Amino acid sequence: MRVETHKIAKNYAQALFDLAHEEGKLVQVKKDLEKFHGVLKLSHELKQVLESRMISFEEVSEVLKDILAKTKPQSTTLNFLLNLVQQKRFVFFNEILNSFLKIKDEQEGVVRPHVTSAVELSEAFKKEVKKSLEDVTHKKVEPQFFVDSKILGGLVTKLGSKVFDGSLKTKLESLLVEN
Repeated sequence: MRVETHKIAKNYAQALFDLAHEEGKLVQVKKDLEKFHGVLKLSHELKQVLESRMISFEEVSEVLKDILAKTKPQSTTLNFLLNLVQQKRFVFFNEILNSFLKIKDEQEGVVRPHVTSAVELSEAFKKEVKKSLEDVTHKKVEPQFFVDSKILGGLVTKLGSKVFDGSLKTKLESLLVEN
C-alpha cells in the first residue's frame, strides 16, 4: 500500500473509530463494516459502481442505500459509507476497514498472529498455542491458523514484523548450512 493511501485510510479509519467509540457503537459498526465487506466480495460490479467517478453521487447513494437496507447498519456506518462515496474515497474502503480493525485491536490489546503448521492442528492444540502466545505477549490473542505442507513440521508464527520459525524445514536447512 502506498504511503499516501495508507495515510488516507488511517485518517478515515481513526475518524470512524473515534465516532463509533464516542457513540458506544463500536462493536456494531465493526460488524456492519465486515458484513458490507462480505457483500462487496460477492459483487465486483457493485464495487465498480461505488468507486465510479462517472456516476453521480445521488445515483450511487441510492444503490448503496438499497443494498444497505437489507443489512440494516447503524446510522453511523451508513453515513460513513455515504461520505466515502460522496468524497470519491470508496476506492480506499478495504484499506480503511483494515486500518479500523487494527485500531480497534490496538485499543483492546488484541494481537492476531499467523500460525502456520504442516498439517491441520487439533482444536485442543490450537487452544494450547493460543494460551502460550497469551502468556508470552501478555495480550489477548486471536490467532489465525494456516496449513502449509512445505514447512514439513513444527510451527511458524508471525506476530507483527516478528517471525518465530520453529519449522522442521528451517531446522534441516540450518543443519545443511552448518555441515
